Amino acid sequence: MQVVNDALNAISAMLLLPTMIALVAGFFIAVYLLYNVFQSSLRRPRLREDFSQVKTRGVAVLANCRQLPVRKRLWACLAEISHTKPGVLPESNRVLSEFEIACAKESELARMLVRLGPMLGLMGTLIPMGPALTALGSGDMQVMAQNLQIAFATTVIGIVVGGAGFIAVAIMQRWQAEEMVVLESALSVAGASHA
Repeated sequence: MQVVNDALNAISAMLLLPTMIALVAGFFIAVYLLYNVFQSSLRRPRLREDFSQVKTRGVAVLANCRQLPVRKRLWACLAEISHTKPGVLPESNRVLSEFEIACAKESELARMLVRLGPMLGLMGTLIPMGPALTALGSGDMQVMAQNLQIAFATTVIGIVVGGAGFIAVAIMQRWQAEEMVVLESALSVAGASHA
């Protein structure tokens, strides 16, 4: 039984460093995601104005618009709708499905951070707790304090990573819903003009 216990402790101890490295990487990825969301939010008011024109007058208005700061996937979908020949309308279900898949791919990293951040934080908390409790039993307060410091720091970083991912996902999903409305409006206007 002691051999199994020692093996589990050794495996657990080996996982601490990769867990801490993954948390640090997750933290920088979360900062990068929030920066991108912030940069995109600065362009959203102008984008909403152009979107309202697309909803009311159709995709033909895109030719007259300034270069839109639209994400490439949405622009490609709108361009496909605007460049269709008269009497030929792209399959609306296919266009919408492709856009939904592209949106899911775009927010994949943020959704992973929402789940992985707290999981890695919990791992980073539990792994050093074993040595900390052993040090407490032997009266070595310095070792116990060092392990508890690691445990609390990884918990905090894990929560921050998960929280940043959650904020990014929430904002991106709202934007994607707005863009889906624009795409559906463009398809309905194009469908009416081709009828």
